[in-house]
Amino acid sequence: MFNYTLDYKYDRIREVLSDEDLGNIRHVIQFEKHAEYFSSGRTCYYKLQKPVMIHGIKYECLKIKGLGYGNVNGYWAFPGKSCFKRKEPHFGFNENGIVIPAYSDDAPFGGIVFSKAQNEVNNFITLFDNAIVSLFPIALVKYNITFNGKPLACNIALCEDYPPIRMNRMLVDAHSLSGCEQSYFDKISALLGLAGYHSSLQFQIWTEIATKYANSIRKMNEAGLCLHSGGWSNIQFSLQQQQIVLIDMDSVRSLSSFPEQIRALYALRDIISNLYRFFINLYHPDTISLVTTDLLYQFEFPYYFLCGYFRNVPSDDLFKCSVKITRYYVHNCFTAIKAIEQKMLSLPSREQKKMELRMFGFYDYCFRLLYPLFLTEDTSTKNENTLSRYVGLSDK
Repeated sequence: MFNYTLDYKYDRIREVLSDEDLGNIRHVIQFEKHAEYFSSGRTCYYKLQKPVMIHGIKYECLKIKGLGYGNVNGYWAFPGKSCFKRKEPHFGFNENGIVIPAYSDDAPFGGIVFSKAQNEVNNFITLFDNAIVSLFPIALVKYNITFNGKPLACNIALCEDYPPIRMNRMLVDAHSLSGCEQSYFDKISALLGLAGYHSSLQFQIWTEIATKYANSIRKMNEAGLCLHSGGWSNIQFSLQQQQIVLIDMDSVRSLSSFPEQIRALYALRDIISNLYRFFINLYHPDTISLVTTDLLYQFEFPYYFLCGYFRNVPSDDLFKCSVKITRYYVHNCFTAIKAIEQKMLSLPSREQKKMELRMFGFYDYCFRLLYPLFLTEDTSTKNENTLSRYVGLSDK
């Protein structure tokens, strides 16, 4: 048995969870039982024997992060036995607003250090207090196990649907979905007023999800948070609330943690990161054969992201920016991606090429294109001097 303390506990946890569920959870966090992994990683799920209702929302399972690395085949490894090093840089800024590559700290493989787990819980609480749909945290467990001198932890949050399905699964050919995924996306499609989720409609549904996701990012920025990582693998969809659910918040930072002069940059970075990661998903092996340049020009996906984030900018201006972003992507990234596909490169080669497809060029282009729109917005993160200074960094 491992020693642990509860750093945070929902004050009604014994009231809302059954004795059977509480007992099972104790076994899970003591590594005596394993919860279920639906994908490879450090996140597992426990299906509640008795679903709970909190603030009018029904929750069917618990999302538990940090209990070791596992996968769908039953493999499991104890957290923190090895180190996970992220090789690719993020797009960051120094205190003067100059673009720099930003690297993540080493992380425990399959685990999460206490400070990051605590940050996630605090962010979930901030989102809840600002009526932004996310998971509902119920416990933060701190272990006597350490990684590089830092205590490990796990956090436990209520999740609406079981099995949980992340929205990046929507960005693949509809023909490759499992029966469970197909059923789930059919329900989302019906809520959006569309007749099922199939290949002829999936691109239209992408536009709807993009707008909702960008709107959640806007609200989060206004609540004083910076998303930092905007991929569709970090969101789910609430059938009950008909909204995007923000699910991975450990890397989210408070905008107040940055120098005042660059806070606006990090807010605008959020929507650009979302655009970039959406485009990167399009070169997944299950997607790239589905997407053509004609389709990209037909649907103008960036337009829907921009509509979800910007409230006071005329739609014509947003559409003009979208056309420019799409053209930049097609000419500078998509053509190269198609060439990679034709050469039948292995997945590791794809990953190696991913960061070579002008990530920093894409970010830089979008910053210079979107900053005038950002300045017209009435947001708590607006800072004209900062954004104007950014534009002077690179004149191409």
